[in-house]
Amino acid sequence: MGCRMEEDIFIRFLRKYYAEHGTINNIPYKFEVMFEGRRLCVYEFLKNMRNRHKAYLGSERKVNGYDSKLSISRYKALDEMGYDWQERSFKTMEDVKNEDEILFLRNYYSSHGTINDIGYKTVVNFNGKILKIGSYLKALRERHAYYIKGEPKRYAFSEIFVERYCLLDEMGFDWTPKKKLLVDENGDIKKPAEKRDLYIEYLKYYYEKYGTINDIKANFVVTFAGENLKIGEFLSKMRYSYCHYKNGDITRNYGSELLKNRYQILEEMGFNFTSLKTKTLQEVAEEVGVDFNYFVKLYRKLDGNINKTIKINSLKKEKEEKRKKDEERENTLDNLLHIFNIDFMSLVKLLNRKDKKKHNKQDEVIYRDKMSLLEFCLENDYNYEVLLRVLKLKINTDSTESFESLFNRAIIEVNTNLKKPANWIYVKYGNEVLIKHMITFIGFNSTNILADMSANIISLEEAFKKASFNKFSKNKYQYLEEIYLDYVEFYQEICSKQFIDMDTKLVAKMEELIQYYELNQEEFSVIRNAFFSYTDAVNKFQLCDVGFEKDPNKRINKILNYQLDSDDIEEAFFIPLKFNEGVLLGRDSELYKRRVLLKNLTVSWDVIDDEEKLRKISQYRLTDEEVNFVVLMRNNIDQVKQRVLKQN
Repeated sequence: MGCRMEEDIFIRFLRKYYAEHGTINNIPYKFEVMFEGRRLCVYEFLKNMRNRHKAYLGSERKVNGYDSKLSISRYKALDEMGYDWQERSFKTMEDVKNEDEILFLRNYYSSHGTINDIGYKTVVNFNGKILKIGSYLKALRERHAYYIKGEPKRYAFSEIFVERYCLLDEMGFDWTPKKKLLVDENGDIKKPAEKRDLYIEYLKYYYEKYGTINDIKANFVVTFAGENLKIGEFLSKMRYSYCHYKNGDITRNYGSELLKNRYQILEEMGFNFTSLKTKTLQEVAEEVGVDFNYFVKLYRKLDGNINKTIKINSLKKEKEEKRKKDEERENTLDNLLHIFNIDFMSLVKLLNRKDKKKHNKQDEVIYRDKMSLLEFCLENDYNYEVLLRVLKLKINTDSTESFESLFNRAIIEVNTNLKKPANWIYVKYGNEVLIKHMITFIGFNSTNILADMSANIISLEEAFKKASFNKFSKNKYQYLEEIYLDYVEFYQEICSKQFIDMDTKLVAKMEELIQYYELNQEEFSVIRNAFFSYTDAVNKFQLCDVGFEKDPNKRINKILNYQLDSDDIEEAFFIPLKFNEGVLLGRDSELYKRRVLLKNLTVSWDVIDDEEKLRKISQYRLTDEEVNFVVLMRNNIDQVKQRVLKQN
């Protein structure tokens, strides 16, 4: 949060309230509190925030400061506390009868016998509070007009407002809108002096010069006749009032003589009263086809950059739809039969035997053609979670096990609720101790990585991909995940095609993403750092995979598959020196330091003469076993390099 947020006393109080109550959605009506030496009207603050937030989302009614930096920072803070932005009221009928405005009006009615002589601008001091009583009555007149017309706008039919109508009816309130009258010092009505309509005068000048006024932008401001005129804002208001006038809206004086004269002049200039309608965030989200709540929060997080919000949401939607289609295609019964190369009836018999169920012959008549696993399981009372896990284990872990073996494994893992890492991980990657310490060596929390792999049945590489992004994005930049994944997919694609100019293509792709998604320096850094963390993790894992492989032929195949160069091959052989019986050695341990010495001797063993070798053996007091290790390691590395060179 910015420093301005920290200075906001309302947000500080609400954070404290949230920590104590777990929610701020239960703040009662007219809730006030003394906090840090100040009296805070918390309920009124939240009410004001709701009104501003409504304007911020693109509603017609604008509220001053709805898009200020302070307001936006408050929206973000309230979002974090799970604030419910929906309009609501905790008022009871008794609250309405005792609200300050009603109490004042009752007193006024008792003293004057009427409340119809209260002007629109009347402000009073009542019970130590300043009440804009004229504005209060004006607002009630507007809602009452909707109520009479049967139009459920602006909460005109809410129980709270209906109760207010009844209370004012008891005081004989005249619901007809009041007209402002100008009187002279003798009390006689006088006509106001004619006033120049500078906006219309300027628009006439503009029209004569350019032949149209429809190209004037919303933020257009000009100096004319010594006045600063917000022409764009004026035209926006004309569109708004004209629309209400044409719809017969009687709540305000949209059909005044002044306005009707302006409408006529604008019509004569061919003014388009409807073309510049601004879409609300709700409408934009619906057009893009994304979740509205996520869209709004991202819009705020991106400081109101609508184009960037749309692009990131569109990418998210596109990727989610692709994943959904891939899952639907993979999670079919036909796919299960295909990847296990098993016929349908054999599968049914195997499942029935494992479930120890007795099925009638009619149970064997099962629909097949492109049937989903879920339908198949529901039709025959099979455990969908187990069967889906079998399919994922086969697809996502490149398992060579049979269906029956994986089925047994999946049953055990589901029954134990994966309280510990799934066994398939150790079958694929090595013993439990080694894999945990290998993940630590690569630079991640092994508990989190293994839990993610177990629950979601993903490879170690996929787990590194997720963990790398989370490491740098934290909670602030989660919206960049799809862009990051898009960049990783591009990297994997060019790796598979073995492009020579890979670095150039990666730089060009990143520049393309920066420009298209309007990434700032911080956003770029998150994606870049997460990407480098991921590629570094994958590279270290590949070196570990080669280094711990004991089968010479499998080691060669892995080196070729990972496309390791000469330096990588050498480094891979030294990786096991950092472990002892699967446990990662501490850098300060004597064993680790001794093994680093052996590594350095191995690297240089072929380039030093016999005399230098004897000197080093004496200097470091090498045992026969250590000398043999260095010689053998050097020979093994060189032989592997030669075999790889021949096969390339």
